[in-house]
Amino acid sequence: MSASPVRLILAAALAAGAAFALPAPASAAPKQCAIGKWRLVKYSLIAKGETTSTVKGGAGTKLTVTPKKFAYDFTGSKKVVLKTAIEGTPITVNRTYRKRLAFKSTLKGAKKGKFSLRAKSASGNAVVRSTFNGTPTDPEYLVKIYRKGDFDPFIVPYGNYACTAKVLKFQSKHADETGTSVVSATYRRI
Repeated sequence: MSASPVRLILAAALAAGAAFALPAPASAAPKQCAIGKWRLVKYSLIAKGETTSTVKGGAGTKLTVTPKKFAYDFTGSKKVVLKTAIEGTPITVNRTYRKRLAFKSTLKGAKKGKFSLRAKSASGNAVVRSTFNGTPTDPEYLVKIYRKGDFDPFIVPYGNYACTAKVLKFQSKHADETGTSVVSATYRRI
């Protein structure tokens, strides 16, 4: 069952790492310019509902895209910061991602199209350590989250992409009765 990113952003703020439900993957597609090695330069998530939540950061995350696989390397990446408010109380969750995570994936299109990750194919040893308003929480192991069919909001699990020889951009949008969310990630080829 799919859950609203707006609703789940608030749950993530409360739990400092709640997972999101992941939809079914798209069909496979031929090679295109997204294939290669990339480094994240900009990430943002904006969720609007009863309150506005923002997530930014993660620069330096490395991504290798092959025709059937996405592989992330979080070594040296910057922290990811979630900011929101619940009943007027400001909430800040700082998340630090480390180690590696990979998925079987699908791509449709050449210079632009759709992509998706197969959540239950997750492999690797990636871990996330968070603080909730400065208080540390238990570490999260991303493979466990994805194999349950959920996802972490920093790893864009599905949506649209566009690429050139030097830049790869992902975007995912969601809207339901609780509000809207837009996730954007920009990578540069390395």
